[in-house]
Amino acid sequence: MGCFIARGVRDLHLIEGNMDHKQYKQIILHHMVPSILWLFPDPSHCIFQQDNDPKHTTNVVQNWIHNTRNIPVLPLPFQSPDLNQIENL
Repeated sequence: MGCFIARGVRDLHLIEGNMDHKQYKQIILHHMVPSILWLFPDPSHCIFQQDNDPKHTTNVVQNWIHNTRNIPVLPLPFQSPDLNQIENL
């Protein structure tokens, strides 16, 4: 799992085995949020994009992202690899 923006890249986290929504939430908490806060002092100025994999769209994850840090999430079609920029990176 990785993070990139026009100005550069941030944390890369190696995932071993199959990830579930609990592990995904922990990665967001310990890697994504610190990266966003480092890159954007005001997190509302960023847009978080994910590919709508089922573990990304669970209510637990979506509610935590919205309520904890109020980070805007770009809605994408379900598991849409054509719109996933990291595939081209």
